[in-house]
Amino acid sequence: MKARYGISAVLGLAAASVFVGVPAWAATTVEPPVAVGSSPAGVAFNPSGTEAYIANAGANTLSVFDPSTGLITGPITVGSGPLSVAFLPNGSEAYVANYNDNDVSVVDTATSSVITTIAVGSAPFFVAVSPDGSTAYVVNSAGSFGVSVIDTATNAVTATIPTGVAPVAVAFSPDGTKAYVANSSGDVSVIDVATATAGTPITLGDTPYGVAFSPDGTKAYVSQYGGGAGNTVAVIDTATDTVTGTITVGAGPEGITFTADGKFALVANSDETVSVIDVATGTALTPIPVGNGARLVALQPGSTLGIVSNNLDNSITPFLFDPDLPATPTLPSTGLSTGQLAGAGLSGVLLLVVGASLVALRARRTQFR
Repeated sequence: MKARYGISAVLGLAAASVFVGVPAWAATTVEPPVAVGSSPAGVAFNPSGTEAYIANAGANTLSVFDPSTGLITGPITVGSGPLSVAFLPNGSEAYVANYNDNDVSVVDTATSSVITTIAVGSAPFFVAVSPDGSTAYVVNSAGSFGVSVIDTATNAVTATIPTGVAPVAVAFSPDGTKAYVANSSGDVSVIDVATATAGTPITLGDTPYGVAFSPDGTKAYVSQYGGGAGNTVAVIDTATDTVTGTITVGAGPEGITFTADGKFALVANSDETVSVIDVATGTALTPIPVGNGARLVALQPGSTLGIVSNNLDNSITPFLFDPDLPATPTLPSTGLSTGQLAGAGLSGVLLLVVGASLVALRARRTQFR
């Protein structure tokens, strides 16, 4: 599959065309889906943003996405039923939760190979690495339930922390002092990282699926999947560990991530959309259309590029998220289709006037090049 991203088509168009007014592109440009392995679930960019790993639960592999070309390389063979992947802060290793094998594969990213396997609890569903890289938490969704604590220096399990019933996600606070675990029992376990103990759980209105802290650590979002208070995101005040409200999103919300500046949160929904939440107002904006069975979403560090795993399409959908541009665009008549303009992968503004040549052109090519 060849990359199709550039600005030459739009620049050529600008040199030969005259428009009325100031046309603008959508806040999000959705690129064509990229095929990966069977039943993709977890997605994560390495800290430098040069690669993303996609955990293919049905293929027992990781696909490697190169954002500079838009191509997939690999695959890297891991354990059976990989559902989640997380990188160390230095990018040297990645940890993969293998649901069917009850273990975690540790991948050396320099050689793209598994260097060790760590036995954990039953049905590991999600893995997260602490901000300082010293610890990995793995949630075990069956058996005795709980979090397996891995010392990343030795790749050994040092403790198991009891949680609620069937935990499915975990996230560390930005300062690394606490972790939230989303439990299928309808609550969130609050873990003191220093003591490796869980305190009083936070009661939710429905079954949670994903959890993420805002970059400033003042709030956390938890997706609530179906029924009851489902199809919402619960907002937690992390100072008091209490729910302060909910935000309605798409159907079947799962993975969540925040933009680096904390102004927006993105939620992958099973209804083939990604909800965009304005964090300041607590409202959902126009959703991003993606593939079938969207599971998890990740943003490239220092960029506007995001990817979503489409579990039922065996693909990922790349998109260019630019909150600085209008959410409802008005595309001029250019002789090119909207799809062709989107295929150019351009984020920018063209300012042209009737009866005159190009007055100004500001074109900003995104990181996806």
